[in-house]
Amino acid sequence: MEFRLLRLPYLAIKEVLMSMSLREQFLISITSKTSKSLVKSIKQKTQLAVAQNGKMCLKTKKETVCVQSQEHELSFVEYPPGRLIIWKKPLNSCMEHLVEVFRSKVHVSLASKENLKFLEELPVNIHSVKVTTVHLQETLDSLRNIPVVELTCQKPSNNSFESSYHFDSIIIKFLFSILSKLSKWLVKSIKQETHVSLPIIGFIEFSNQNELIHVQSQDHDLSIYFWNDLPENLVFWNKPHNVCIQHLVDVFKSKVHVETFESDYRKNLEFLEELHVNIHSVNGSTEYLQETLDAFNRIKRVELLHTKTSSEEIFQLKDSYHFDFIKITNCDNALDSANRRSLLLSLINCKKVIIQNVIYRIQDLVDFLGRWICGSKVEHMQIHFDRDDFNAIIFEKLGQVNQVTSAVVGGEKISSPCFLIKQQGTGREAIVYTNDYVVILTTDFKIFM
Repeated sequence: MEFRLLRLPYLAIKEVLMSMSLREQFLISITSKTSKSLVKSIKQKTQLAVAQNGKMCLKTKKETVCVQSQEHELSFVEYPPGRLIIWKKPLNSCMEHLVEVFRSKVHVSLASKENLKFLEELPVNIHSVKVTTVHLQETLDSLRNIPVVELTCQKPSNNSFESSYHFDSIIIKFLFSILSKLSKWLVKSIKQETHVSLPIIGFIEFSNQNELIHVQSQDHDLSIYFWNDLPENLVFWNKPHNVCIQHLVDVFKSKVHVETFESDYRKNLEFLEELHVNIHSVNGSTEYLQETLDAFNRIKRVELLHTKTSSEEIFQLKDSYHFDFIKITNCDNALDSANRRSLLLSLINCKKVIIQNVIYRIQDLVDFLGRWICGSKVEHMQIHFDRDDFNAIIFEKLGQVNQVTSAVVGGEKISSPCFLIKQQGTGREAIVYTNDYVVILTTDFKIFM
């Protein structure tokens, strides 16, 4: 009995074709140009898996059909019974037909990097590639235009891990480090100096001296950015924010720098505690200066914009702060006279102290220098001061009037007035001088007679 399918009305033909299996649709599509066009009119999503030996598998959610081109050496063991179709056409022709008719996304599996030339010979766009390689960077360079890449990295044959993988890029090191526990351990063995910058809202910035990449965690809402505003070298890693940070610190020994934009120090502290890593530096703003300094006291470098002091807040005098670097910028006269004196004296055991937009008086400076002479860790101090009040009378009150006529700091000559002071017990010396309306104390100087 002969059944002339192509003489039926189009809607009837479409219904018949849609009721067929994937295998039957494929067989009809290769009988003629008309049948090819009819099967093509059925909108369906398929995947085409291609191996470098020429094996092709056309897949839907429910079915799989294996196609053998004339260039493929047949091995019936590879195929499930009844699913193999032998089509005496070149591999390229078979693939073009499947992609055109079935709108297939093409997925290619390669045994090694050396077979990447196989991709160049394919006449269709490749959606994803799965490949095994030793040379990670070269492989990624070759596959940079492929949307999805899955790599299996083999252990290098020699003892030089870094040279075997040709690592000259921080983004390659990062991508390799998240592949497996072994790759993480191997990257961790490379000595390197890196930094992680963490805004409370925004991408993680990971950098060394030459490169900068941005890492987006699963906690970061990408929708707040326009696509044309996204940074270059952006890596999406579907891990929690704190896991990403811990990985960078563990593997790359990164120093963590946090940029905070919340004036509420409690939110900033909560963010830092959730990271579960040591913080190297913080740059942010606060309305509660003493509570913020107390919370950040274990961090080496702190920069704060002090925006406002509550009328009820009284800065308590304490000498428990031990920052390597502390910079406080006062905004809108946030500190009264009592608070600014207590603030200055509380920083007596920090190494480098800079306080901006707070004008100190003679007695404030005398009290601070007196504390320094009795014993202090301060190596550099910089505060605003009326230069007209800076004279020998201050140092007479300290009992040390040693005027310096010629000194050099950081390669620059220091002009008079400049005075030398000495610590009791340690004998450590510092000079105190003015630069415009700033008084500076430093232990790093040279005196010329």
